[in-house]
Amino acid sequence: MAFDYGDVRIGVAVCDPDAILASPVTTLKNNDDHLWEQIDELVKEYEPIHIYIGAPKHLSGHSSESMQKAESFKNQIIERSGIECSMIDERLSTVGALLQ
Repeated sequence: MAFDYGDVRIGVAVCDPDAILASPVTTLKNNDDHLWEQIDELVKEYEPIHIYIGAPKHLSGHSSESMQKAESFKNQIIERSGIECSMIDERLSTVGALLQ
């Protein structure tokens, strides 16, 4: 399972058991009063063995304010679910997708 954390929206995707194909699941509103209940339900439904969070670093590789928020989000998911989480560098990910 993967989360693309943003101040307004959080994208959610899952992959197949062989980790070949990722598919979008939903987009959550970050300011929703029931955000964490929705995340808990998604984790319960999909039963991920690992969770990935997009790491919005600057192109230089340095941390950004957004990166700090994403890391805090990651820590909350670990605390709530007990599932191991990793940050995934998303620099140039849009460019890479456009080149496919």
